[in-house]
Amino acid sequence: GELLLHWQPVLRAGGQMVGAEVLVRWQHPRDGMLMPDSFIPVAEDCGLIRPLGRWTLERALSQIGAWRRSHGQDLWFALNVSAHELAQGTAYVAQHAEALAANRVPGACIELEITERALMSQLAENVETLRKIGRLGVRVAIDDFGTGYSSLAYLRQLPIDKLKIDRSFLRELDTHPHDAAIVQTIAAMAKALGLRVAAEGVESEAQLARLQALGCDEWQGHHFSGALDSAQFGRLISPPPALAGSAAG
Repeated sequence: GELLLHWQPVLRAGGQMVGAEVLVRWQHPRDGMLMPDSFIPVAEDCGLIRPLGRWTLERALSQIGAWRRSHGQDLWFALNVSAHELAQGTAYVAQHAEALAANRVPGACIELEITERALMSQLAENVETLRKIGRLGVRVAIDDFGTGYSSLAYLRQLPIDKLKIDRSFLRELDTHPHDAAIVQTIAAMAKALGLRVAAEGVESEAQLARLQALGCDEWQGHHFSGALDSAQFGRLISPPPALAGSAAG
């Protein structure tokens, strides 16, 4: 009962919000708000990552379904998936199918983010699982791209739709020309494969302008907004109130 979800907006290069990444937080009674880095590895070690992942999926889909009915927004939402969850194979696909149907959420509203390292843990099996999830309309993104294998030999096999450039390449984008070259190369490679390119950790207008010049399609970061709780995000996507007197002409 101490876990909750936060939502970080994702924007298209032109500035339009197109979706959000779903992030788990732990409101600890003694230590305050804990970030995933402090408890996800523990959940993986002690075998709780699968029930935690299922809770996240079900809670997120419930909220997304409610927003779609009340706000009418056509946004997509990204969920992080671990190697342990993906290893469930058909059972993991069934979880998604059930959650989508129960909450009347189209598969196209969901995007799964998985790191290269997690994906490569059981490549053949994981690719097959992702293909089955893809038949539900769910998209797949490679998270933290550039820090793992980054091999075209495996990349061309994957049923993926997007590469998310690791934020380590963004921190010194203007002072390290090699980082800019890496970002540009990843963007060019993605475009050649028909994939979208995203960046996270965008902190300034100058950084955003540079990323767009290098070929980035989508971005998220504190330059627009950090992660918001459900109430804050709900207000962000609420339709603007009708102008006073508009009904009277």
